[in-house]
Order: sequence, then C-alpha cells, then structure tokens
Amino acid sequence: MHVISTSSVVDRIALLTSDAGFISTILKLKATNFIIFIPEDKPGVIHKYTTQGLEVVKLETLRKDPGSRVRAILHGDGSGSVQLEDPFWPAAGGGDAPQVEMVRGFLADLGYGQDQLSLVPACSKFWFANSLGKLTVFPGFIPILAVHDLIARSSKTTHSWAPFSGDLAFVLPISPLGGNSKCKFQTYGSRTARSVFKGGGPMMLKDSKDLTLRLLKTLGYLDDDLKVDEYEALFIFANATHNKKSLRQLELLPDPSDRSQDVKEKLRAAVMSPACPGQWQICEEDGDALVARIQQILWNERLIAKSKHGCTRQEIMKPMEAYVKRYDLISMKSFNALACQIQHHSDRSPDKRSILHFEG
Repeated sequence: MHVISTSSVVDRIALLTSDAGFISTILKLKATNFIIFIPEDKPGVIHKYTTQGLEVVKLETLRKDPGSRVRAILHGDGSGSVQLEDPFWPAAGGGDAPQVEMVRGFLADLGYGQDQLSLVPACSKFWFANSLGKLTVFPGFIPILAVHDLIARSSKTTHSWAPFSGDLAFVLPISPLGGNSKCKFQTYGSRTARSVFKGGGPMMLKDSKDLTLRLLKTLGYLDDDLKVDEYEALFIFANATHNKKSLRQLELLPDPSDRSQDVKEKLRAAVMSPACPGQWQICEEDGDALVARIQQILWNERLIAKSKHGCTRQEIMKPMEAYVKRYDLISMKSFNALACQIQHHSDRSPDKRSILHFEG
C-alpha cells in the first residue's frame, strides 16, 4: 500500500472495505489520494472513516439476504440470551439517520462515548446503568432505535439520567463465522447472525482486577477445574481470528516480550475501551469437527494411521505433541492450545498472519 500511495503514476487509490481495519495504515501513510467505498448498511464504518477526514462513497446494497432472524437480548441483571424471531433489516443509509445522530449526541453528553463503532455498547451501558430492563442489542440498529424512542418519550418530562460510571464492559460473545450454507441463511439470516446466536447472548461485566480471567471463563477459555492454565488460555484467546483482529485495531496486541500479566492487562484495557465494539470470539469447542481437522493434518504427516471411524481427542494427544516437537513449536499441555499451533503451522495460505507468542 505504501508503494502504491507514493507512486507518481497513481492519481487516486480506490479501496473497497466493510470494516475500519485500514484507517490506521492510511493515517500513518499521510496519504490524501484514497477514496473509500463502503456498503451503505455499514454506518459505523462509514462514520469512522469520515470523522478522520477520508473521502467515502456509499455503495447501495442489493438486499439478497433474508434479514437477521437472531435477537441477542441483554437482561436487567447483566446476563443475556438469544432467540430466533422474524427477519429484521436496518434502514438503508442508517449512517445518516437522524435517530443515530440524536442518540450519539445524547449518549456523549452523559459520557457514554460518541464513536459510532461503540454506539451499541454505549446504548447497552446506558440502558443497564439506568435500570431500564431488558434490551435487544442485536441486530445493532434495534438498541439505537430503543434509546431514540426513550429520548423522544422523555423529552417532555424532567428526567435525570445516570451518567457513565466508567466501570462497565459490554460483551457480545460470537462464534467463528463458519462457511455459507442455504440452511444457515434460512435459519439465522446471515453468517454474522449465526455467529451471534452460537455465542449464547450478551453480558454486562463490572470492571475489576480479575476482569480478564472472568472474561476468559465466560467465553470458555478457562474453567474452574483448571484444565487449561492461564497462559494457554490467554494464548488461545489472543490467537482466535476475531479477537486478534479486534486487539490489532485497538493497538493492544500482545508483544513477544510480554508476560502473562502484561497480556491480562492489555485484554482488560481492550474490553474496557470506549472504542471496543464488544464482540469477542468464544473458545472453539474441541468437538468432532476440530478433532477431524487435526486428525487429517496428523495423517498427512504420517503421525497416525488413517481410520474410517475417526479418533478421540485422547487418542491424538501424543501425535499432536510429536507434531509440535517435529517442527519445534512451543510445547503446551491442552488440546486447544496444541490444535491452535498445529492448524496455524499447517496453513499454507500465503497471506496468513503470524501466530502471537508471548512469555509465560
């Protein structure tokens, strides 16, 4: 990107994206010849680029999806749930909707932040802090409309709303996106909706010194039986695809020189950041699909014999350890930590990102 942006034969650079991952790179390049094309149904992303003074062109979205059938609901006690309902479509051009601007200004005045990407968490924290009961937080335009309607109803009365206390963390667990299938679209409406449904529901956490460990337990990376130690839980969490992307965007990726305590502090800062959208990937269950993928890799390496009936997790632990030793990877104890390293090492994709390592 640096070579293209500085080339004398390049007049303008067109970038098509649906996320905010390129902003820091463009700003570091100090380039002024970018024109960003973004789908109009990504109002948060549009706002993020435009507030940095970048030229944005909104692309009309041809509605081919059936609309999200998933609802993620935050309850008054901070717990959450998910359910399937009728399809929902956000309003086209929602980034310019008067409701969004009104809600953003209202929440900013109360200290809940005005960053569009954190507007859903801001709405959720406001709703929770003011004990307003349950709130549907996904799809994302629903909580914005809920706060907007509340503002409209209360504008004729004198009401004192609780300002942001600074000690709340909104979390919307998600599963890996997975592949496309007609059944998934008919059931959930989209891969994102399925991901939210499989995540199990949102939650509101109070900040504390042990916030990171509570988050790891909630997302399935740690358990009370300590089958996975803290270091390995942090390693698996930080290398989960969506989590790594979020940490990179928040500029809180673990460094190789970091110790576990440093990583815990970075994760706590990420979860509490006003810029955090709140979505964190749950631990991938070590079920049949994951075991089958690892089994195939081990068979390709001739570390196990091919079996028509498949292997159990216990049966392939020793071959997994042999794979790690063969390629001089870091020795770990848990199945998921070994699987994380093996899958990454065996991935031959030329554009794969490096795996995150840090001190124990």
